[in-house]
Amino acid sequence: MKIKGKQDFLKMLACNLLFLRETKGLSMQKLCDEMEINKSNYAKWEEGVCAPRYGPIITLSRYYGVTIDDLLTKYLSYGTGVKAA
Repeated sequence: MKIKGKQDFLKMLACNLLFLRETKGLSMQKLCDEMEINKSNYAKWEEGVCAPRYGPIITLSRYYGVTIDDLLTKYLSYGTGVKAA
């Protein structure tokens, strides 16, 4: 699967964030409270409007137990993850 541009990247990241949050059974509010993240910012990430800065990416990857590489380059909802070229 090839990432063709910024919109493809944002869509993949949004899918991953939603998948990981739902897998943990968390509401967006609960996650944002636990992570001390602004809910409106997080909602934009999960909607694919924009991407978080490096700090939240690192924090989220640690929280979910996934590598930054996997979070940013694979569709995690496909089980083992489909690497985007």
